[in-house]
Amino acid sequence: VSVYADAQRTSIYSDKDLDYKTGIELFQKEKFGAAQKSFQKVIDSHDANSLMRVDAEYYRAICAIELFNKDGEWYLKQFVKEHPESPKVKFAYFYLGKYNYRKKKYKEALDWFAKVDIYDLTTEELAEFYFKRGYSYFNSEKIAEAKKDFYEIKDVENSYAGAAKYYYAHIAYSEKNYETALTDFQKLKRNETFGPVVPYYIAQIFYLQAKYDSVIAYAPALLDSANTKRAPEIAKILGESYYRTNKFKEAIPYLKKYEKAVVNLDRKDAYQLGYAHYKLNQFDDATSYFIRATNVEDSLSE
Repeated sequence: VSVYADAQRTSIYSDKDLDYKTGIELFQKEKFGAAQKSFQKVIDSHDANSLMRVDAEYYRAICAIELFNKDGEWYLKQFVKEHPESPKVKFAYFYLGKYNYRKKKYKEALDWFAKVDIYDLTTEELAEFYFKRGYSYFNSEKIAEAKKDFYEIKDVENSYAGAAKYYYAHIAYSEKNYETALTDFQKLKRNETFGPVVPYYIAQIFYLQAKYDSVIAYAPALLDSANTKRAPEIAKILGESYYRTNKFKEAIPYLKKYEKAVVNLDRKDAYQLGYAHYKLNQFDDATSYFIRATNVEDSLSE
């Protein structure tokens, strides 16, 4: 009888154990819906103090979050509240940060990320953590903190490096650190996501650094592929680069392309067009642009 009872007990234990193991296997295969059902069976069949049940509650919550279930965040917050002693709480913080990041609740994401111990994370999780916390800082206008996080991972092999490099360069560009920005933007030219965007920054940086020959070499091909929104801005810097290098004949078509795209031509731009025509002995055109440039009394009209 006792042998039978023992065998029965082992069988019951194994069945309960099996639900948990099945749940973990499904979870690792990212089959979160099926995994969640297995973990729910463990929760239903174990008493509240069972360590296996506590772990199952954690995984059930993570599955709910991965499945975009509305109760996911609630389950995870309950887990943190009810099982503060569980080693899985520190991972729950990371998931709550990621969940709020996904919902674009950047302040809440930062509050949860603040509780994460980076030494608990794998290399890839650490890259995700630095990028998502950095981006949350960026959207909360905490630029210095964002820069630090992007810097941590932008030059290391990981799936967030490209995005981190882009935002780090974008910040450097905004802060007028053009050489730093240029270095990182140039590394992104072949990046699938950011490759189409960075050439505009590169052309602008050459222009802002007064490297007009570089603009002239770089921007025409860019203008051919530019979308309609960016084309006027590229035409302007290209026209002005020709103008600054005394290539007035080449400057005019680009400056006029820009003129067509804007509602009112800036007085400085009108003056440049007037001067370019003047240098080419096209005096009637020059006069009409000079009149537009000098209709206000100031140093430009003089």
